[in-house]
Amino acid sequence: MRRAAALGSLLACLAAAAGAQTAAKRGLTIKAPAEGDYLIRVKPAQGAPGPEPLPSRFTDPTTNVSIDTKAVGQKPMVMVDDVKSGNTAVRTVDLSSADGLITLRSSDFDHVRQVDVKVTYDSKAVRVARVTLTSAGAKPTSVTLDPTRAGVATFEDVAVGRAQVTVMAGEGVKSTLDAEITTDHTGARLTINAPLGSKVPTLEAGAASTAPEGPAMTAPGGAAGAPAQPASGGFTSLVSTLLGLAVIGGIGYALYRWTQSGGMAATLKKAGIEVSGAPPPDASGTPWQQSAPPPPVVADPTRCQFCGETKGPDGACACSVGAVPAGAPAPGPTHPRLVGVAGIYSGRIFELGGSELTFGRSPDCTAALVDDTTVSRRHATLRADSGGASITDEGSSNGVYVNGVRIAGSQALRPGDEVQIGATQFRLEL
Repeated sequence: MRRAAALGSLLACLAAAAGAQTAAKRGLTIKAPAEGDYLIRVKPAQGAPGPEPLPSRFTDPTTNVSIDTKAVGQKPMVMVDDVKSGNTAVRTVDLSSADGLITLRSSDFDHVRQVDVKVTYDSKAVRVARVTLTSAGAKPTSVTLDPTRAGVATFEDVAVGRAQVTVMAGEGVKSTLDAEITTDHTGARLTINAPLGSKVPTLEAGAASTAPEGPAMTAPGGAAGAPAQPASGGFTSLVSTLLGLAVIGGIGYALYRWTQSGGMAATLKKAGIEVSGAPPPDASGTPWQQSAPPPPVVADPTRCQFCGETKGPDGACACSVGAVPAGAPAPGPTHPRLVGVAGIYSGRIFELGGSELTFGRSPDCTAALVDDTTVSRRHATLRADSGGASITDEGSSNGVYVNGVRIAGSQALRPGDEVQIGATQFRLEL
């Protein structure tokens, strides 16, 4: 009887433990809009001990996952990433409910998995800064930049809509710009350019954020898996090379001086070797005489002072700079144009051929800047003016800058003026 009672108690304990283990594991069914490449990430609820489980991949429209509620809690946050588009669907689920089902549509992927804010000054990555991103319906998130980040602040799971980027890059250096977070972006991440107008420390162009990868080192035996033998004596070899070059240069210079002074010839002559060459200069010879100056040119007002040909009725000849040969058509009028000198559209030329030229992110603009998220849909208008041009801010979010100063309304431009629209600096040319 006692053995039977003990056995029954043991079986009851095992059953209770199995039941508790089953209760800690909850199944979750996820239905995607179509076949694709997806990742499931689960973030523990507030107060849950964790850890966060590893992401799981699925390609079929429907998948089932098992979630440990002891680690993530009863109401964790589930993110489903569309790997190809770089967009994410975010859902807070209640694992205590009976269905345990998440049905997703294409419109539910309303977050961008990764947003990179690139902070630059004069087209170079800034060395240190603090970047804060405030997106729709979310708390502000900050990232501190150091040289290892190469001027790029990365934010994850950012909701689509209007966002604000604030950059603090030193004492009194603060820049704020508006950006559009959209799921229609190139590649798996969205990049926002945040150029600074004030001078701050930057990284050298082409500086790597991490140590460059070099070829794998092998042991003297040549085996790929053998312990690597690090290269040694690099600095010593460099010093030895420099010293050797210095010694060779010194010897060559001494031989040159010896030859020029006649010492080498005298030594060879003593050895019975005759040395031929140009005779030495005779100091008692004929002194140097300056050649006679050219005869003076008699000015003739009817002839060109450069080529001597007869001038035309307008006082110019064919060799005169800017003169138009007889019978040739007069040069046509030049059109104002903006030439990109720095930024996203560096090297692009937008010429004002008609009455006006509109700049903006909208494809309907005559100068469409569709790749710059800091540009408004209709940002600015360039118009021809007497002797030059003028530019008008069409109520853009981030403004128009002329020679580093933000304008209000319209501003007359002169050749050589610098105009900043979004993340590109242009120069006016005629």
